[in-house]
Amino acid sequence: MTFFNLLIILIILVPFFLFLFPNLIIAVILYRLLLVRTSKKKWSRKCRKLIDKEQIEMFSRGIQWMNENKTSMTHVSINNKGLNLYGEYFNFGFKKAVIIIAGRSQGCLYSCYYAKPYMLSPLSRHFFPKITN
Repeated sequence: MTFFNLLIILIILVPFFLFLFPNLIIAVILYRLLLVRTSKKKWSRKCRKLIDKEQIEMFSRGIQWMNENKTSMTHVSINNKGLNLYGEYFNFGFKKAVIIIAGRSQGCLYSCYYAKPYMLSPLSRHFFPKITN
């Protein structure tokens, strides 16, 4: 191995070990801490901030809407390569549907808060002619 080849290898490997490798380790640790659900309490379907009155009201309205439309609800799930995604589908008999995906830190129940405004919006008459206010 010549000096020139050794120099090229060092130019490639030194940045990897000094910059990329530590950042890769930090990224893996942050991923495991923030994005992997490690217990049933993490990202549960309960209202998380019991101090925040607006969030409690939002959660309560979503639960109320869900209870009013429970007869139209079907539990659904997708299993892909060992990953599970669970949800609820409300079938109102229309050809089109709106899918509301809750954020990572929210449970499925928060999404019900947004269902009623979709149903009552002026556009809903165009897409869902069966709905009346």
